[in-house]
Amino acid sequence: MWLDLIQDYEADHFDSKGHLWGYYMVDAVTRLQPRFRLAYVLGANTISLLHDTEGARLLFERGLQIYPNDWVIAYRAGYHYLYEVKDCKRAAEIFDVAVKNGAPMWVDGLVSRLYSAEGQFDIAKQVVLQGLKTYKDNPRMVEYLRKRLEEIEKQDPKIFTETVLKLCVKKAK
Repeated sequence: MWLDLIQDYEADHFDSKGHLWGYYMVDAVTRLQPRFRLAYVLGANTISLLHDTEGARLLFERGLQIYPNDWVIAYRAGYHYLYEVKDCKRAAEIFDVAVKNGAPMWVDGLVSRLYSAEGQFDIAKQVVLQGLKTYKDNPRMVEYLRKRLEEIEKQDPKIFTETVLKLCVKKAK
């Protein structure tokens, strides 16, 4: 089934539920072989890129349940929630899982910005404080996180980083 999907993929066939044919293929693969990691890493990501937002969300959520400590799946799922679903809070939660399981250091800063954009300044501050402990031996990261902490402490809840806020606003249908 997986080979059929990657050899004969038709990206423009949506059904009445709004799902791509490929979503059903990846769904079947992950149900028949739930620990087939590549299906979550590549399959869910491909479905996301082809704009089956809900199908990709379902696949990523299943992948996060099967692989709760996999930073790659968590990072890709967080990206999907941020850019496709437009749910900053869930994106921040998932990116935080990625950070705790080996994601690149810069993702830590993204998590705090997303929580700030949601008005959750206390959580944003806790993320930065944890990052300061984690990256204490990395002077560049410590400097970045200290500046980020200052930004959070000065931030007025009515003023958000425009770029992040734009990502979090759901598009009107």
